[in-house]
Formats: sequence, C-alpha cells, structure tokens
Amino acid sequence: MPAETSNPTLNRAAEAGLAALLEAANGAFGAGQVAVSACLYDRALVAADPGPFAAQTVWQHRGDQQIYPASVCKMFYLAALAAFEAAGRIVLDDEDHRATEAMIGISSNDATTYLLGRLTGAFDGPMLPPAELEAWVTARRQVQDWLDGLNLPALDGIHLIHSTYEDSPYGRARQARQIRPGNHLSASACAGMLHDMLRGALPGRDWMARRLARDWQRDAGPDPEGDQIGGFLTGGIPAGFKVWSKAGHTSWTRHDVVSLAAPDGRAATLAVMTEGQAAADHTGTLPAFARAFVAEAFG
Repeated sequence: MPAETSNPTLNRAAEAGLAALLEAANGAFGAGQVAVSACLYDRALVAADPGPFAAQTVWQHRGDQQIYPASVCKMFYLAALAAFEAAGRIVLDDEDHRATEAMIGISSNDATTYLLGRLTGAFDGPMLPPAELEAWVTARRQVQDWLDGLNLPALDGIHLIHSTYEDSPYGRARQARQIRPGNHLSASACAGMLHDMLRGALPGRDWMARRLARDWQRDAGPDPEGDQIGGFLTGGIPAGFKVWSKAGHTSWTRHDVVSLAAPDGRAATLAVMTEGQAAADHTGTLPAFARAFVAEAFG
C-alpha cells in the first residue's frame, strides 16, 4: 500500500482517486498495474514557483516503477527542444514549430520522429552496418544525456532514445530497439518533469506551457483530432479548471500526466500510468481517478 504523506488532503484525494480507478476497472486489472505520482500546490505552477519537485510532498503508488511511456515521452522531447535551443544546439525554424504543435497537440508520431532527428542529428533511415549503427545510437542518446545532466532524483532510471510509431519502427530505428532497451519512464519522472517545465526551472516555460495547454482540445467538441481528453485524466477534470497535459496510449498502456489549476488558484500535478491490455482498453479508469481526486482535493 502507498505510504501516507504529511498532507492529509493529498492522502485522501490520491487514495480516493486510486480507489475510484480500481472500482471503474471492475476487476479487469488491479493496483499492481497502476502507477501514480501526485502533489498539491497553493497556486498554479505557471503562476508561482514552489521549488524543486524533490522538495514537494508527493503521494506515490508504484511511483518509481519503470513503464513503457507511449506518447508521454513527447513531453520530454518538448523540454529538450526548448533547452537545446536555449543552449544554441539547435535553431528552431517554422517547420520545427509546426511539428512541435503536432507532436504535443495531436500526439503525431511522424512529427516526433522528425523532431528527434532534429534534436540529435540521428534521423530514421535504412538499416546500417554494426559500426555505423553504434554511432547512430550514440547520437540518439543526446536527449537522454541531457536528462541525465539535470541530476533530478525523479528521473533516476529512465531511458529515452526512441521515437514513437504507428505500427513499428523500420530500418535503423528497428535495429536500435534490438540492441538498446525500449523507452521507459516512471510516474514520478513524468510528474517531476511537468513540474519543472511549468514552474520555469527549465528554459522556454511559456512556450512549453502554450503547447501543453489542453483547453483548446476540451473546447473542440466530441472526438477532436488526436484526442487526449476522452479516456484520460483530463476527461474527469471539471470544465472550469485549467489543464496542461500529455497523454499516451498503446495496445498495452494508458497514461496521462496533468497539471491542473482550480478556479480559486489551487493546483495539482498528477501522473497516472496503467499497463496491460485490459488497462489500455478501459476508457473509464483515468477519468474516474481525476474526478475522485478533484472532488477530495478541491471540492
């Protein structure tokens, strides 16, 4: 069972969220296939910096468990784009900005593959002989190396060098999957990264916040393109709340990472990751978590 924190409101809200998620699952999957990291703030991250994630009171359930992140990795690639531009390692042009909007807004895999190539110089392409493949994989590590250099405890153990694909990587990208581990992130890493992105600890906070803002998609009507509302945490958050988020979904995973701000200014960051076919298929569990969490924390 998760250890209680020193914040009773956070404890009640997170426990209610997990219980509601499992009730919605109705036995299709259990707590061992769920990972959660959650924290509360007096004010929204974009309005006031509460300090490092490591200094926050964080409620966790399997929060350090490494899980295939699906499209949540795109949030990390967004942070790398802002940081690499600030450091002079890349100059973002109009096509890069168009791709970034698609990568985050509608979770485009094509845009992600293009941008990971721009970040690292290691673009997808035909298969390579062993020595050239090793050099390509080394170049692909540049985002991971940057993340390692941040020295953030929440990021311990993560691995991000691969893009995301509609059905499968091909050519050298497939070869890389055969000689290096797949991408993996923890709920703690996801919550910690979004926390630092929005509080301004990393370069490009305002630019990143505009990309991650989910209100436009919430207002787009039913079944918007690249829907990251229905079936995810945002689908359970009341309309009056501001939301910044990045979701991910495959045949084996369903995740969402959200920073939310209530009308009265109080706020939270939530990362909920679920794995297994039943969890991936279930569209009611993540919204149930969010509804119960918000009711306890902000009701």
